[in-house]
Amino acid sequence: HLETLATSLIHDGRFAEARELKKQALKDGVRLPHVWVRLHTAERDWAEALKAVDQASRRDKVTAAYSRAVIYLKQGDLNRAAAEVEVLRGEASRRKNDRRLELRLWETQGLLLCLRGEADAGLKLLEKAVERTKNDYTHHAWGNGAYYMEQWGVGALACNRLEVAEEAFLEALAHDLGSVRGALGMQVIAERRGRTEEAARYAALARKFWTRASTLHLEAELTALRGSKEGIKTTLR
Repeated sequence: HLETLATSLIHDGRFAEARELKKQALKDGVRLPHVWVRLHTAERDWAEALKAVDQASRRDKVTAAYSRAVIYLKQGDLNRAAAEVEVLRGEASRRKNDRRLELRLWETQGLLLCLRGEADAGLKLLEKAVERTKNDYTHHAWGNGAYYMEQWGVGALACNRLEVAEEAFLEALAHDLGSVRGALGMQVIAERRGRTEEAARYAALARKFWTRASTLHLEAELTALRGSKEGIKTTLR
């Protein structure tokens, strides 16, 4: 129940409430490091995210490599991300029937390729992850959102493949009526196409989805999707 509640709060951008939940959980002796990795990664508190990864890695080295890869990709640190993707690739070669690991490799390697300008190869991997999961309810339930569809869209935006990005983000919105990245992604696409009114509609939709979120966190998501070179430097709470 605690994990489900935390996941739902993270999905809705309610990070302050999720932090309070974490504080109470730790006070009660409940340790869910993988959940706190998701929380701090989502709120872009990189120091806390990496600290949570270190705590979780004592039990699961593969998940730690995956989490670090996601964090480094969000930071734009492609060399460090590539090193973690190599760890996942090595494990995947030994664990050929591990479907979860395969998905994680497709996601991180796909995003890495997109960020390096290898759009076709990267988007192919991200689309494979979408096809694998789009009819699996467990990937969309309890605040998990249309995660792989959003990541597909993020990769497509990064290499300016707007038609692919549009397909990805519209699928995300169809599968998850609260997909803030779906709405923000469509806003960015409309901005790049010069469609001011459409961009404003999707911006309003994103604000509706994250009504109880900090404006700073919503702006951080938008900045990341726009591909700002400066990014969000400060720690957001």
